[in-house]
Amino acid sequence: MEQYKLPSHNNSDKVFIVNRSELEGRIDPYFFKKEFDVISDKLSHIETLPLKKVSVKIFSGITPLSGGDSYTDRENGIAFIRSGDYSEDNIIDFSSTNYITTSVHNGIMSSSKIKKGDLLIAIVGATIGKVGIYNYDEEANINQAICAIRLKEQFIPEFIHIYLLTALGQKILDRLKRPVARANINLEEISSIQIPQITRTRQKEVVDFYYNKIDLKQQKEAEAKALLDSIDNYLLGELGITLPEKDDSLQKRVFTAQFSEIGGGRLDPLSLKNNISDFLTGKYKEKKIKEIALNFKSGFGAGKQDQVLDDSGIIQIRPTNIDEQGTLKFDKNVYLPVDNSYNGSDFINVDDILFNNTNSQEWVGKTAILKEQQQLLFSNHITKIVVNKEVAVPDYIWLILNSYQKNKIFYSICTNWNNQSGVGLDLLRSLPIPIPPLEKQNEIAQHIQSLREQAKQLQNDAKAILEQAKKDVEQMILG
Repeated sequence: MEQYKLPSHNNSDKVFIVNRSELEGRIDPYFFKKEFDVISDKLSHIETLPLKKVSVKIFSGITPLSGGDSYTDRENGIAFIRSGDYSEDNIIDFSSTNYITTSVHNGIMSSSKIKKGDLLIAIVGATIGKVGIYNYDEEANINQAICAIRLKEQFIPEFIHIYLLTALGQKILDRLKRPVARANINLEEISSIQIPQITRTRQKEVVDFYYNKIDLKQQKEAEAKALLDSIDNYLLGELGITLPEKDDSLQKRVFTAQFSEIGGGRLDPLSLKNNISDFLTGKYKEKKIKEIALNFKSGFGAGKQDQVLDDSGIIQIRPTNIDEQGTLKFDKNVYLPVDNSYNGSDFINVDDILFNNTNSQEWVGKTAILKEQQQLLFSNHITKIVVNKEVAVPDYIWLILNSYQKNKIFYSICTNWNNQSGVGLDLLRSLPIPIPPLEKQNEIAQHIQSLREQAKQLQNDAKAILEQAKKDVEQMILG
């Protein structure tokens, strides 16, 4: 019987035939996409073993009821590791993790205790496929979104970790995940991952090579961070502003205020103890933002029902599109339909400032500026400020607002409700900022732009080092 062939006009990436003899466990089309053929092609040249053969234990945890008695503080509890808590470089910030009680750790979650050297793989949700190693002596536990693998002695955890970070390793994990609303991989599928069977000596060579590259990457990142950290000191220095040393002693935290200072306003000590006056002690007189702006406009809300599910629409800038340095990022976007319902002022133009008016208390006030024209909308959590360029340089205003945010001005003056913090339009408009002559504003903005560009190049160099290292490692393993 002649084999059936698909018409030539079909897209072979979307419509294809799989012989029944090729089916292995799963029967969903995604698992058999042609792009995954590269896995078997590459692994066919080396000896491999399934992960279950090189491990002594493969397990995941559970998640106790949120806000219940199972949780406690760091001093009294055990770190409860989630996929967002560890980095690709195996670093965990224990100050931001959740903590469970020792009774829960030793009771209903005793089977998911992790040890130093355990390999961690995210198996559920947005971080699926993220790989790391628990490299700490402290006791810890994991939730159900993480699979932990405890390896046999002849396999170095760092080697398996590095292998799974390569393009091949990530392709293997990508194939296993189910493309559903909440992507997932089960433990049996993790157990089936094929691991290169090479000597421990060769594994160590791979690990040493990769970690030398990691050291170079981290050096570049440290240099970039030093440049970015120097920006605020340079800005304040050029303005002649010296902020007082932070003093959290009881004597400095207890103060009095005149009734005239609080009449009709907020009564909380944080708002009365903000240090905005310290920014007004420099060489230059201040102006209120409304005196240097042509227009203020807040965006509009858009729920799930208003969004498009692919990237065919118009990006709506939200707080998540602004990073901690005040740079726009587009890694996770919300798209709105392309239609004629928007007004011209709903869009963002070059040099428009985007002030994050609602966020957590820590991040409210972070600010971005658009430097390259593209079609963008903005949400109700963003206030667009159009600067009068005859009075102020937009880049300078952007830098000042970010300095205020980093120095907790907005943290102090914002209004708090239901775990959210906001800076209202009236408060923003009346905010005083030091305004040097335009020539000086330009000088400051240009110098800081140069520092940011240098830092960006170092960050790009760090990424390039890591990506090349992954390629080199894959070649070392496959030969």
